[in-house]
Amino acid sequence: MNTENNTNITQNNVYDNSRWEFGRHLLEIAASVLGALSCMMDPFLDGIASFQNRKKIDHHTLMAVFIGFICAVPLLTVLGALLMDADAVFGNMVFQILSGFRIVPL
Repeated sequence: MNTENNTNITQNNVYDNSRWEFGRHLLEIAASVLGALSCMMDPFLDGIASFQNRKKIDHHTLMAVFIGFICAVPLLTVLGALLMDADAVFGNMVFQILSGFRIVPL
């Protein structure tokens, strides 16, 4: 059985290819490839523009981050302790991770 005939039969059922022109399709393919290539530098250019337009972090932003950190640490400690108590595998994993850190008493 001829595979090319099967492809053409299927293609004719889905698309109206009676008006297709090879040159036009070749131009469309080239335009698609060149369009994609022209956009490759956009993320880098956007990053550079963002870096140049960056504003200084004000005092209020730093204070909000500090307050969030102070609130999150006790909550994560309690949640971690509860999870370690409820799940032995999780507790063992956390214990192994934390055993690599030496805490020096003051």
